[in-house]
Amino acid sequence: MSNQTDSILQPFALQQGILLQRLDVLLSSLDVNLKADVVQAFQDPEQLLSDDDWKNGIGWYATICLLFPFLITQCIEPEIDTDIAEKVAVAITCFTVALGLLYTIEEKDQTAIVQRLGSARVLNVSTALLALAQRSILALSSNMIASAQLVKLLLLMQATILEIQNGQRLTLLNEQKVFIEIEHSESLEQVTLRGGILMRLVGQLGAICANADKGLDEQFALLGYLYGVALQLKNASAQQADTERNLLPAKNTLVKMLVLEQRTTIGSASTAEPTADELQMAVSVIKNAHSIYQQYIQEVLQKIQERLPLTTTLQQFLNSAR
Repeated sequence: MSNQTDSILQPFALQQGILLQRLDVLLSSLDVNLKADVVQAFQDPEQLLSDDDWKNGIGWYATICLLFPFLITQCIEPEIDTDIAEKVAVAITCFTVALGLLYTIEEKDQTAIVQRLGSARVLNVSTALLALAQRSILALSSNMIASAQLVKLLLLMQATILEIQNGQRLTLLNEQKVFIEIEHSESLEQVTLRGGILMRLVGQLGAICANADKGLDEQFALLGYLYGVALQLKNASAQQADTERNLLPAKNTLVKMLVLEQRTTIGSASTAEPTADELQMAVSVIKNAHSIYQQYIQEVLQKIQERLPLTTTLQQFLNSAR
């Protein structure tokens, strides 16, 4: 593990270790063979729960979804039962990895886990993880969480799946087209929708489980959304850099959309693949958008801090992971 990786993870090593132990307990309920497949999925570099993680700004979601809700609950309610915070964090992590694996299959990406297990077994793991996410939420009943609250959490997770799938359909349609067939009417926010919606759920569930009032709940949901979009923009920029170094195939939909929008703006009818200058322009736009979302995040954090002080650990996490 690099020095940079060590410096990023070091402040959260204790929390991460505790949460991974909780995750292992949840996985122990699985059949031994299914558990072996699930463990491989979590160790896949694409999910970033392996030793070779947090690199190039790509991926991050599994580790972030493990830590982020846990740190939010402790920030809002320092005396909260850590068992509640851990169950919520593990539920969201299973949920996130399950969706990530599903999208891997839908988009026909040949990731390390797909090459090892094959598409059918990866889809099987995804289904199992969705069930485990629900099980972890339902386990909150032993912490005296009201049934109405549990139903609310499960409904939020279901609504998130459906909302993300609507955007995923657009992504799949665009990836099936050649460059010139991609419609340029979709905005940057639509393309980055998945990351924002997923992180909105992370912020919202963390806040709800800490008994935040509606106003504070909405602020953390907005923080999660902006944070998720910023991460996806960072991913797109890093993904394009890896494509140019022949480390990834050229399927960066956001970059292609931005090139088409630029051509439309200048009245170009070119049907050619993007030039190096056009790609550089697109990456520049993405980086500028990332900076803007960073500013939005700071504004939301200021509003949250008017309601309650942020813990040092949450501040460190937000500063290092975006």
